[in-house]
Amino acid sequence: MSQELKELLNKEIYRRSNSGLWSHLLVLSVTYFVLNEFYQTTIYSPTPVIGILVAIVLRYLCSFSFKNNETVRRGFFLASTLVLGLSWGQMTLQIVRFYGVESVQTMIALGLLSTMVAIAVSSLSAYPPALIVFLVSCTTVPSYILFSQASVAWRYVGVFFVLNLIYQIFAGHRIYRSIVKQLKELVKEKQEKQRLQELIDSIPVLVIMIGYDQTYKMVNNFQDGYFQRLFLGRELGVFNYSPVENAIKNFLESDLNYQSLEIQSFDFGLEEWFLLTMNRLSYEQGIICSVNPITEFVKTRNELQIQKARNDYSSKLMTLGEVAANITHELGNPLAIIKGSVQVLESELADTPLSDIAKKKLVDIDATANRMGAIISGLKSISQSQGLNLKNVRFLDLVEPVKEITAQKMKEKKISLIINGEDSNVDLFCDEVQMSQVLLNLVDNAVDAISSNELKWICVTYRPGFEWCEITVQDSGLAPCKEVKTKMMVPFFTTKREQKGTGLGLSLSEKIVREHNGVLSISDNEERTTFVIRLPRMT
Repeated sequence: MSQELKELLNKEIYRRSNSGLWSHLLVLSVTYFVLNEFYQTTIYSPTPVIGILVAIVLRYLCSFSFKNNETVRRGFFLASTLVLGLSWGQMTLQIVRFYGVESVQTMIALGLLSTMVAIAVSSLSAYPPALIVFLVSCTTVPSYILFSQASVAWRYVGVFFVLNLIYQIFAGHRIYRSIVKQLKELVKEKQEKQRLQELIDSIPVLVIMIGYDQTYKMVNNFQDGYFQRLFLGRELGVFNYSPVENAIKNFLESDLNYQSLEIQSFDFGLEEWFLLTMNRLSYEQGIICSVNPITEFVKTRNELQIQKARNDYSSKLMTLGEVAANITHELGNPLAIIKGSVQVLESELADTPLSDIAKKKLVDIDATANRMGAIISGLKSISQSQGLNLKNVRFLDLVEPVKEITAQKMKEKKISLIINGEDSNVDLFCDEVQMSQVLLNLVDNAVDAISSNELKWICVTYRPGFEWCEITVQDSGLAPCKEVKTKMMVPFFTTKREQKGTGLGLSLSEKIVREHNGVLSISDNEERTTFVIRLPRMT
């Protein structure tokens, strides 16, 4: 027998013994209730009752005393069991002698004794020596005295005692085998769990097993057992609103057998990414999950995707610049001819009376030609980036191309564009083309955000400071909630409808501003959606 099985058997001995003691007290109480006048009307002393009570106390103390010396503990246990058996046998013999073998009281006493013996067999089966001591001490003396009587009836009672002894020993042996078998299975299950624990402890990521009662059943030794101490035995919800735990809970409640998710989490205060893989166990009620930190991988992947998007964006801008250059080349002469023709007409017809409509048409033709030239010039200037070219730039030079490019879109959607600070004589230190791209992206996002609002306006404001200059882009839409604000600069996060946005515009803009040693942020103090660009002042 293995040491582990012996320890479990010892625990079972005293656990069963304690429950059996209450049964002894119960049977003793019932005996006194049925035969309440026995010791008052007989010459017999209540020594057996005292012996039973003393033995019960001794047996109960064995559960808590001498734990460091099992030999002494077992000795006291056997001694108390011997006293208990002798006392029950002596009390039963007293009752049989006083009332006679054919009386109702004797039948009741024998019935109670049989019940008590059966209970004792169940409570002592984990320790066969104690069971045999109890049965022999309880049966031997009464059986000897009953067989020594001349009356056949008394001998029949003695036969009952002997047969009951044999049967109870057989029953106790079967129960003992059943207990040992159960404990062996328990040891085997424990060893299998231990092997499984050793196996998952060797995995270099967090592995957890969760039951359908949403309790952490097993956690590996990841990070020196930190998560074992944190999770083991507790229910889901260790972290409030944890996206990882919420995903596990949803999987438990679903019909899926397998799921793998990339999850963003702020459980420890910082942005982290995890690959959560969940499998449903077929042999046990629960699931097993692995939580693999992939923050660096996700950041690298996002950086590559952002760089690819920037390259694609730059390629589109270059194409747009080439188109704008071709348009300028192809339409430059026609526009010049139109403007020249307007000037000739105005000169030739200076002395000729013209209607108001004719005068207005000449003005419209001239204004339209100028506007077409400005739009082409704006497209060309905002698309021809040749790397980071830092210089002192006027705010008016940044915002003018944005105004020209978005003017038609603003008009169609009936949005008012308000520019404050155009006349400022304090320059910024930046790349004119790239910063115009950032402004164009912010204004374009604002147009999409408020296109369905009743109140439609966008305000771009320039505030020069001593060392820093601020450009704010505010629209008439309400400021987003805190949760959305924290994610707006995260690559691929978008609040636009499907197929409407990629979620890269703001992250690209933030990266451009950061390369200028500046900051792009969302204001927390404004009721309306407000983006703030802080750039170094001219040097």
